[in-house]
Amino acid sequence: MMVSKTLNLEIFVANFSSIPPVPNGSDAGDRPLCREDFVLPDHVKVALDKGTMFVFAEASDLKEVPLADSIKESGVIPSGYSIDFIVSPERIISVLNQVGIKTIGQLPEETYHEMRATINNPSNLSIIPTSVYEIKCQLQAQTDRESEEQEMK
Repeated sequence: MMVSKTLNLEIFVANFSSIPPVPNGSDAGDRPLCREDFVLPDHVKVALDKGTMFVFAEASDLKEVPLADSIKESGVIPSGYSIDFIVSPERIISVLNQVGIKTIGQLPEETYHEMRATINNPSNLSIIPTSVYEIKCQLQAQTDRESEEQEMK
């Protein structure tokens, strides 16, 4: 499967006031990092506002096409499609865990906000066929398991 577009991901920090604060509470600092720490509630809207999605083209290639107006207006990702974070929250959590950062309290607040802004940046979001998304998730999980096994050796 080929994706014919290369993306350069840059850290995007426009305004921290629009990003919800670090999850808090009496035990928030000791809580393990999770996907929800990094994904903003409006990520679907951000992906739709981007105005494009990937569809299967000839063979198994993906092609980026404009979103249909009906999809934009509905505010709903079409059935059979998922939002893909090119740099995924799961990948970020895996890398942080590998360097010993396992809880939200261990992550400096400014770094947390920068990571969150990067993950939710429109250039990091794509609407892709769910089958492609599932393959990516499986490969990522396999890579993470292999990395953990290497660390234990």
